Amino acid sequence: MVRMIATDMDGTLLNHEGKISPENQKALRLAREKGILVVIATGRSYQGAVKVLEEAGLRLPLIHLNGACIRSEKGEILREISLDANQVRKLHEALREVGIYHELYTSGGIYCNRDGFQNLKGELDRLQIDRAKVQEWIRDLAKKQFRTTEICDRYYEDVMEEAKSPVYKVLAYSLMEEKLAEAREKAKSVAGVCVTSSNGQNIEINHPEAQKGIAVEFFARQHGIPMEQVMVLGDQFNDLSMMKRAGVSVAMGNAEEEVKKACRYVTRTNDEHGVAYAIQTWAGIEAVV
Repeated sequence: MVRMIATDMDGTLLNHEGKISPENQKALRLAREKGILVVIATGRSYQGAVKVLEEAGLRLPLIHLNGACIRSEKGEILREISLDANQVRKLHEALREVGIYHELYTSGGIYCNRDGFQNLKGELDRLQIDRAKVQEWIRDLAKKQFRTTEICDRYYEDVMEEAKSPVYKVLAYSLMEEKLAEAREKAKSVAGVCVTSSNGQNIEINHPEAQKGIAVEFFARQHGIPMEQVMVLGDQFNDLSMMKRAGVSVAMGNAEEEVKKACRYVTRTNDEHGVAYAIQTWAGIEAVV
């Protein structure tokens, strides 16, 4: 019996256009009508997650920034875990040494590093991508990957001394596998952090207690639901912590192989309404797809 469902967003609940299909919307609504607690568990910021949910007419409890923040469906903060200032300083310096684009997610907004887009342009040159396409590619990247409406106008270097806002997550992005690998190793050398990823071009760094699995357990415990009765759905490495804790773990058809191996079930892809199919098949909600 499934009493709670926690689903990732990108690559899971969202299709390749970044939208929640009508089939997935219907599945989540039917699950809630049956008394199942439905929770979103994403690496996105609060604003980035809520915008997509609102477009679909959904208002749900939210685990965001990989579990660093937990909010009620009304947006009230229930729990938050940030990196300490010394960790943030060391991570920022290490990533600058690598020469990689990175962002720091704070309570006051998202700040990227001063040389970030120059780092990306340098990668495009090294990969011999047509220079005429660089600006178009950067704009597209900003729209899809970094959601520029959320990124502050000032660089992190401009505010790091004066900023009092806690940093919940650090994200580094690169098109070059070797640079990403170097960034991953340097991040792991900083004591007391958890390093994971939400796609093949990034790494995400949080406090060890800021993980989706821990946050899902928090929600389940608050509602008196044993983890054996929790269904989780995801596709990437930052979903593994909840896959390993839930009684009904479901990997998307488009998930990483390691994620599929860690799960009890594999559903259809995110472009085939895999969330809806999973809810119908393993949560017993009929007439979804």
